[in-house]
Amino acid sequence: MNKKLFKDCLFLIVYSLVLVIVLLNLDMISGVVGTILAVLTPLFIGVIIALILNVPYMYTKRFILRRVFHKKAPRAAKMISLIFVYIVLILIIFLVIWFVIPELIASGQQLIANMETYYNNVTKLVSDIGERFHMTQEDISEYLSIFRNLFDNTSQVFTNILSGLVNVTSSIVGFVTNFFFGIIFSVYLLIDKKGLKTQMTNYVKAFSGKRSSRWILGTIRLSKSVFENYMLQRLTDVFISGFIFLIFSSIFGFNYPILISAIIGISCMIPGFGPFIGGFLSSILILVVDPGKFLLFILFFLILNQLERMFIISKIIKKKNNVPSLWVLVAVYVGGRIAGFGGMLFAVPVAAILYKLMKEIIFYYREKNYKNEDSDSNENLNIR
Repeated sequence: MNKKLFKDCLFLIVYSLVLVIVLLNLDMISGVVGTILAVLTPLFIGVIIALILNVPYMYTKRFILRRVFHKKAPRAAKMISLIFVYIVLILIIFLVIWFVIPELIASGQQLIANMETYYNNVTKLVSDIGERFHMTQEDISEYLSIFRNLFDNTSQVFTNILSGLVNVTSSIVGFVTNFFFGIIFSVYLLIDKKGLKTQMTNYVKAFSGKRSSRWILGTIRLSKSVFENYMLQRLTDVFISGFIFLIFSSIFGFNYPILISAIIGISCMIPGFGPFIGGFLSSILILVVDPGKFLLFILFFLILNQLERMFIISKIIKKKNNVPSLWVLVAVYVGGRIAGFGGMLFAVPVAAILYKLMKEIIFYYREKNYKNEDSDSNENLNIR
């Protein structure tokens, strides 16, 4: 028992030291990770595409095999399903690049160009409210100063976002190259899943013991399942939330509906508090552009967020990767420091995988300790 306690304490000490070293050297680690990611970007893109498309690919293959070919042509069903999911993927990317991104750039340019007009409208509104409630000129000037800072910061934020979109559009050649090779990798991964799984299993068993190989293969299966579920949940949430807000913004006549729905949708990629970040940014945009509809937007956002949690997340998404909020917060912070917004997105499934592994390890050792305690008590009873 003392030996086991010593091992557990040693593990916690080493784990804590490693965590502290990582947190203290995030800048250096981010540089190393950035270099590695730049080289392996096509491979990572291929793996991510394959994991995302695996679920719709399997559903499509089963549907075609059962309903069209009546379980008589598995290879034909496999190829048709593969072609179908990639056509849908390419169509979505085409719509985003040729329609959504240009609309976002145009909306951002229009917003920045009209920022001074919006500020004058808000200034007039604040002055009218101040006069109606008999406020002093000093108080009105203080509120106007706050709004001036708000407008300047908002303009700077959207200028940075706009420049990022322009940079993405201008570097389209590099993106297309990486994406092209990523598509090739993903096709190979989906076509030869069983062969790759067999090769990986043989390699792991060849270079590790029976117990270690079982643990490694179980960890790989768990990681694949967690990542697939996470990406499916997040993308479902992104499209549903973005689409609902696009309809709502169009019905109620909000300015820049595509920009608002894009902010809300993209923020949903970060689970937990992500939608509230998008709601906060969008509410500032509404306050700047059309203050009269600010309360209407806040009300609708809170109602939609609650309905989404009650029905969409619980019924459609079926949250399988419940991770404590503290884990999500730490993962987003560390991922953002290491690799920016992309790091924030992919840090959450990594945290979910680590959380699941820790639960499995704790459960294993707890069951082992219970068995040892039961055996010790039985031995004591036999001695008596």
